[in-house]
Amino acid sequence: MVGAMSIIRFRTAVKDAADIMFIFFALAIGLACGVKLFSVAIFATLFIGFIYILIVKLNFAVPKRREFLLQIVIQNALIQGNPYDKILRNFCRRYKLVNTKSLGEAENEILEMSFYVNLKNEDKGKDMVGELKKIDGVKQVNLFFDED
Repeated sequence: MVGAMSIIRFRTAVKDAADIMFIFFALAIGLACGVKLFSVAIFATLFIGFIYILIVKLNFAVPKRREFLLQIVIQNALIQGNPYDKILRNFCRRYKLVNTKSLGEAENEILEMSFYVNLKNEDKGKDMVGELKKIDGVKQVNLFFDED
């Protein structure tokens, strides 16, 4: 079956497990129809379709925790210590600094910091952004979520 995948040409990278499942499913149904096993193809389509609908309705395959990307742009000279750390501990289950980018000259250095955060309450994301913006020296705060 995996060797048969070489007959399918992908124009983009397939990242989602559900997409790969549907590709294998379509390939199997096509092979069943090709050897004139229409009853097997129909039964498999109905059975797998029912299972898929059941999984979607029960939210079985949905990840429980969502990870957000938080970007904070600060003017480094105006910030003493890590005042954002207390706010992140208050609003987040976990957070991890993944990138720090320096923008500007040494005396007017601006830092762009990127964190992966898991919020304790996803409805409080706007409140966290508001608290972070109140810190002296913070120029910009962005909170992103991407399901991919």
